[in-house]
Amino acid sequence: MTTVISGPRVQVGSTSGDVRVSDGGKLLLVGYVGGTLTIASRGYAVIIGMVERLVVEPGGVAKHRGCCRGDAINEGGGLAVMRGSVIDGTLHGRSCTRVHPGAKIGEGPPGGRGRQ
Repeated sequence: MTTVISGPRVQVGSTSGDVRVSDGGKLLLVGYVGGTLTIASRGYAVIIGMVERLVVEPGGVAKHRGCCRGDAINEGGGLAVMRGSVIDGTLHGRSCTRVHPGAKIGEGPPGGRGRQ
């Protein structure tokens, strides 16, 4: 099941499954998303918590300050990977992907990453 966010929301706590920030949606994630967090065109997210996988679609914007247990994929939006953030998987960047010094990418724990 996918949770769709179409307006402003602060999300604290756990959400199982996928979350989609749609057109006009704004998300401040302090908790955990147990699936894929997708930022659609004209959606915006600040991730301080943890996600299993992150996808930024063309026209979407995300600032990642937390932890991503799998891959982070920028399909043409804006993605900023801030200092202190962790991406255990691979970062796939197109268009505008900025990685600040001090971000850890691809340094997942021994024995594998999050959900594939």
